[in-house]
Amino acid sequence: MISAFVLSLTLARQAPFDEGWKYAEKFNSQAMLVSINGKLVFEKYANGGGEGTSQAMASGSKSFCGVVAAAAATDKLLTYDENVADTFVEWKNDPKKSKITVRHLLSLSSGLPVGVRGRDAGEREGWETAKAATAVFEPGEQFAYGPNSFNIFGSLIEAKLKNESWEQYLDRRIMKPLGISMFYRGKCADGKPQLAGGGWIKPRDWITFGQFVMADGKWKGKQLIDAKLMKELYLPSKANPGYGMSWWLSDADEASMMTAKADPSADGFRMAAGAGKQRLYIIPKLKMVALRMGKVSGAMRGWSDREFLELITKSSK
Repeated sequence: MISAFVLSLTLARQAPFDEGWKYAEKFNSQAMLVSINGKLVFEKYANGGGEGTSQAMASGSKSFCGVVAAAAATDKLLTYDENVADTFVEWKNDPKKSKITVRHLLSLSSGLPVGVRGRDAGEREGWETAKAATAVFEPGEQFAYGPNSFNIFGSLIEAKLKNESWEQYLDRRIMKPLGISMFYRGKCADGKPQLAGGGWIKPRDWITFGQFVMADGKWKGKQLIDAKLMKELYLPSKANPGYGMSWWLSDADEASMMTAKADPSADGFRMAAGAGKQRLYIIPKLKMVALRMGKVSGAMRGWSDREFLELITKSSK
């Protein structure tokens, strides 16, 4: 039998999550989950969301690119600071593209055109088309948010692998070891996965992925990806200190995030974020991972990451 003290403590701990859910409900949220110390402590669904329902991550898909890069670096397939032209030899004689590194691609500072974010696959450049684009800026100078750098990174990975696709490598190195799955419903014009925004996943699987990231690549006692290489993903980039390699490092307002004005968190906070306020929050100091998911096309004006996070963390500070 649960004692009154334990019951009151449990209810006190649950209250901030309930308040967070009330806030999320104002924005027609479909899922909100919170885990602490690797254990799911809060889970709510509404508006068509459900435990077994895969949902769009939108640009939250980008964060998988960083973790794949860390896995590939662990496997000695690449280094973050190698020139991409070492693999794409057609870039070698280009004064700008010859200097682009893997880090530039993943930190959205490659200097290449961002690409079309269209909903229809025919609107989105294929991987080879993105590779052939003319660089606009010097690498490392400008933060430019869009899909092409990530899709070019996918092409790089497949060139390194030779006989394995992006999806096969992601599945072998990350998904299967974690016991989770995801798929790319969004495609590019050439049928390749839209790595920057086409991923769909079940909420529990996405929060499991977040737990793995918070543990810097360790899962069930086994270091699947080198921890140092994982931690490099969260270093602020020169072009935008609020962004690392595929991860947001600040919960600042959207305008500040996109205009490279956001200050990085001092406590290891990181976030995967997508249209419609798809959110995966990782808060190491509280050993907390939280997510919010909803319809990508939903009206989300007024949503504040800071306000939501303040509600769900106030009893843990």
